[in-house]
Amino acid sequence: MADLRKPVFVANSAAILGCTKIAEYLFQYDEAEAAPIQITNGLGAMPPEDSIGKYQIWTDTFTLGMTSLEEASPIFYSADSNSDEDILVGVNTIAGRLGLSLQTNVTVGKTWLEGLGEVYVHVNNQVAPVGPILDAYHLNPSDAGGSVTWTGGLVLGMGGGSGSTNGPTSWPAVGELRFARYDAFGIDRLGDFSTASKIRIEDDVNNWVEYDVTFAYSTASVFTNGNHEMMLFNATSGPYGAGSRAINVDYSVDPLWVNIIIS
Repeated sequence: MADLRKPVFVANSAAILGCTKIAEYLFQYDEAEAAPIQITNGLGAMPPEDSIGKYQIWTDTFTLGMTSLEEASPIFYSADSNSDEDILVGVNTIAGRLGLSLQTNVTVGKTWLEGLGEVYVHVNNQVAPVGPILDAYHLNPSDAGGSVTWTGGLVLGMGGGSGSTNGPTSWPAVGELRFARYDAFGIDRLGDFSTASKIRIEDDVNNWVEYDVTFAYSTASVFTNGNHEMMLFNATSGPYGAGSRAINVDYSVDPLWVNIIIS
């Protein structure tokens, strides 16, 4: 995969020292060797910003019939999203410039485009990390049921008993983690949390606990002030941690705001 932090330029060469050939006329300078003349002459271009799920098409103005090879420069197209419709727009931008029939099937179109030696396709399909979610969740000592009064941004089920006024004296080694679906600012966090494979609950960078998790479900649970949505995770391993755990805090005095890091 190309490096989006290093410049790309056009050249008609089989190989260039200190550069990676990523398409027929596109090279990327590795910034380790002496810069090629195209870079020293200011003819390089930085790749576009990387976006999760975006389908980026890299080529050059000579391939697309816009300039001569001597005057060519890199050119980039990016689909608005990873939907079939948006990707086809990008694919057909290239097909149209080449004077070819437009593609109607995204799978066929991508296969065709990605087989062109004059084109490099960059796709980042990683799940976007969320967080840290700062000061939007606070610890609650009790289970999701019982006598807990629901407020936005609760970390639930971390220990302590129903109706307890103190925080957990230990972090659960196994079992379940529960979080309010809506954080303290009223933001629905289901989309963020539901892809989590790790969740870290952090007082600061030196005091934290982390679990490997799998998302189970979101459901409405009974609180003293009605039914409210919470999210449940199975803790598959952990806790891993650092610092002064276990926490024991009087929640009637300090709700202990924590940061949540999701990955």
